[in-house]
Amino acid sequence: MKSAAEDTMSYGFPQTIHELLFRQAESFGTEPAFVVADRQPLSYAALLAEVESTASALAQAGMDRRSRVAFALPNAAETVISMLGILCAGVCVPLNPAGDQPTSEALVQQLRVD
Repeated sequence: MKSAAEDTMSYGFPQTIHELLFRQAESFGTEPAFVVADRQPLSYAALLAEVESTASALAQAGMDRRSRVAFALPNAAETVISMLGILCAGVCVPLNPAGDQPTSEALVQQLRVD
């Protein structure tokens, strides 16, 4: 994974999700990144650490920037962390967990999910 400094475009805007999260963690550190009713608030620094851990685990499993990962998870904090981790490592294809199996299978095939 590139460092945030390597991801920076010449105009100073974030080029990647990872860089955006890195900059937010640098700027806001222990401030809450998001608050969910069923868990403690997650700081920007903690969010970055969890997302990087997820992206690292995916990379160790063989995922790269061209990989496409589909998932169907309920609305939860872990879903956000998972999606951001996938986006840092490759391409995320979120599916509707309430969707029917034939539709999900067709989307996975059409989008060439790994």
